[in-house]
Amino acid sequence: MKSIDFQKIKSQFLTQLDFNSTRGRLLFLGFSLIVFCVTFLVIYRFMAVHPQEPSEEEIIELDSIAAKARDLTRVNPRESLTLTLELLSKSQKSNYQRGLGNSYRLLALASVQARNFVLTQEYIQKAKEIFIELNDYSGLGDLENTYGSLFIYMGDTVDAIGPFRRAYEIYSQLDRKDRMRVAAFNLAFSYSAIPNLDSSRYFLEISEKLKTRKEEVPGFGITQGLRGKIAYLEGDFPKAKQSFQDALAYYYDNKEQESFVAFFESILFLARMYEAEGDLDAAQEILIKGTTSESIYLSESLSRQIYIHLIKIYESKGDYLSAYEVFWEKERFEAELERRKVELSKNFSAELTLFQAFQIENDQLSGRLTLINRFILLGGLFTFFLILLFVRLLFLNAKNKELKLLVEKSHELADISTFHIKIDTNLDLDIFSTTPTALNVLKLSAVSKDITKIPLTRLLDESEIERVRQVGLEYGDTNRFFNEEFRITNLANEVKILRLIGKVYGEVDGYVIRGILLDKTLETQALETIQLNLEKEKALKELRGQMMHMTSHEFRTPLSIVSNAVELVGLQIPKVPNLELQEKLERTISSARSNISKLVSMLDELLLYERLQSDEFELNFESVELTSFLSVLVDEVIEGKNPQPKVEFHFPKMGLNLTSDRKLLYHITSNLLSNSIKYLDKDLPIEIYLEKDSTHIHLRIKDQGIGIPESDIERLFTPFKRASNVGDRQGTGLGLSIVKRMVDRLGGTLLVESKVGEYTQFTVSFPNA
Repeated sequence: MKSIDFQKIKSQFLTQLDFNSTRGRLLFLGFSLIVFCVTFLVIYRFMAVHPQEPSEEEIIELDSIAAKARDLTRVNPRESLTLTLELLSKSQKSNYQRGLGNSYRLLALASVQARNFVLTQEYIQKAKEIFIELNDYSGLGDLENTYGSLFIYMGDTVDAIGPFRRAYEIYSQLDRKDRMRVAAFNLAFSYSAIPNLDSSRYFLEISEKLKTRKEEVPGFGITQGLRGKIAYLEGDFPKAKQSFQDALAYYYDNKEQESFVAFFESILFLARMYEAEGDLDAAQEILIKGTTSESIYLSESLSRQIYIHLIKIYESKGDYLSAYEVFWEKERFEAELERRKVELSKNFSAELTLFQAFQIENDQLSGRLTLINRFILLGGLFTFFLILLFVRLLFLNAKNKELKLLVEKSHELADISTFHIKIDTNLDLDIFSTTPTALNVLKLSAVSKDITKIPLTRLLDESEIERVRQVGLEYGDTNRFFNEEFRITNLANEVKILRLIGKVYGEVDGYVIRGILLDKTLETQALETIQLNLEKEKALKELRGQMMHMTSHEFRTPLSIVSNAVELVGLQIPKVPNLELQEKLERTISSARSNISKLVSMLDELLLYERLQSDEFELNFESVELTSFLSVLVDEVIEGKNPQPKVEFHFPKMGLNLTSDRKLLYHITSNLLSNSIKYLDKDLPIEIYLEKDSTHIHLRIKDQGIGIPESDIERLFTPFKRASNVGDRQGTGLGLSIVKRMVDRLGGTLLVESKVGEYTQFTVSFPNA
């Protein structure tokens, strides 16, 4: 193999590299440019593959922002959203993954408050993926806490218990006492709303035992309010009154620590106690303080109760004029509440999209400038400043085009248009530059888009033009963004709702406006349609309840008449001389009695189901010794059955006590046992198991009957739905749905396992509080 003569190659290269010739200079410049480009690509590739990790100071700062945003979620949602967006931006810049997960978790809460549930699911999923990838169980615990808070915000206290309990278990395993306290308090609050006072008191005591130096989470006011609520429901009114007074005194002195739910609950309970004592003036005074609170629009249901209660107080005092004034104040509150809900829903997506658009623009530009600085430094090392400057400009131009394309694509995906316009003193609109989407909104076609001046009166009516003037006066040269919606009529005479976000720059002959434009026409129409559908759904639900209640009651009278008639006919049967006719009448009467009994039973189930659906259903908790309770119940259920089924008990040696509603517990167990007897087709015993673990008491009823097809299990608890293999066995399809609702009301869970032709097992689990 011929060897390479490097010395000869070097000599030839230096001969060609003659700076006195054009060819030599070009060759040297080309060689330098190649070396620079190769070095630059290596450095750029290394930076892209090895992103910089956040420093310890950055992590402390970002975790502090996340904690503050979390604490402000209910107290000040707007400030919380601002901090959350700041956290998201800084976490992206610092490549801090846990900060990103916390940002998405907090954005999920903000999107629920804005009624944007699609974004809620997306943010929760993003947060979950990040925490799982990081193996961050503390983050997953915070996410479960967020799930529970979402249910609380939507008024579903029962479903909030599960996530709060999972969060508590995760924090317990991690020994995070500060977060265990928060989860325990959330459980105490949720159980108090059912109410399950033993469980509520149990977790409140745990929360108090786990006190940390961070006294504001949860605060003194919330804790005292919950103590008062428990005492009130237990009938200890002096203790309840003192606790509510302490809570309100704390809130009046510490406005920044106000939790609107606990605050308004304390007002309502204390007002009721004053009213019960006959002190209507004190009740009136405290309710008025509630209506003047800055948080009145943050708690829809409780705020509405305060107005209603205040009206009743005035009526009790005979002050009908004040009652009438409060009634109209309540109507104004309702209207303002709806306006704020719609406004919050409309603003959330636009504000978040605007944030992301400017973030892309600023972050990308910042990154490119940093890259250019390294570019210049590297050029200095090669001592070719002019060449590097030329390359730098070319590179910046290419990247700016890429950035512009990226921003335009993001605007297109978000249905956002950019615009640069001027409104002169003659109310003429000069269009300097805009995107195709804005041209389409205004209906300026490709042929006529060179039209740059349009009379503003062609697009807006007088009231909207006046609003444009006000925007110019208020925001001109203030370096602040305006955010307004305008109703326009485009050149095709179509009415559009446009949201404009931008800045105003004053000039001698008018205003220059630059910003972004969002077409909100379809969204506005959709919101109006949704609102109308919600009202219709609410009306239909109320109508259904009224019809079921009326139908059930109206049927009882004719049924009673028919039943009495049947009994009268039965009394006359012995007087019939024909024995064969007597036997036939006896069978007919027996059949009629059976069918009347079934109808009465069905009406009772319909009424019970409707009562369970309403919020007026009251629970009466007491201690139930389960071993003796179940033994007596089984005897009562199987009595009179022919043949009598066999029942085997599997109970612990020591008795078990459960705090529950005895009547509901009886209905649940008797229904499940009756079903096992009804669908038992073998001479085999029904087994009843009673078990207890560290957190729950479990009741299992297992039969070896016909079983339930797997395809039917999912809809088994739906009203009027029955398994497909029941044959001619009698039933309404309401029993299991009633049982499921009762178990939910008691804070338990109901599971079913089955295999066709072999067995069916129902498991009812209650918290062992």
